Amino acid sequence: MDAEHFPNLDLILGQLRSTGAQVIIAQLDDQTQRPVALKGEAFTAITQDEMARMSMQASRYNEIIAERAAQHGALVVDFFSTDIFTNPATLYDDGNHPNSAGYDVITQKWFDVLSLIL
Repeated sequence: MDAEHFPNLDLILGQLRSTGAQVIIAQLDDQTQRPVALKGEAFTAITQDEMARMSMQASRYNEIIAERAAQHGALVVDFFSTDIFTNPATLYDDGNHPNSAGYDVITQKWFDVLSLIL
């Protein structure tokens, strides 16, 4: 997958940056690693091979997000390398959505990157 598969990302980042805006974009977490997915309660209609491909796609999308961000001078919030969406301490009991502690971590991650331009 290369740049031609992400023309909208280039368009959006380019147009925002052309206005002088400082852009912050987030990388994805790997939803296949969330407890709800690992327990088999999410993505029930797809095979293990499809789950593996979905995980690889999250990694590849994040590479492209980082590449496009660097090309356009945008900053990146990395949710892929965190445990926010896998740690029971930051998730509701559903094993999928952040709880208040999780949202505190998410907020801090956004603020940390935002602080670079304040």
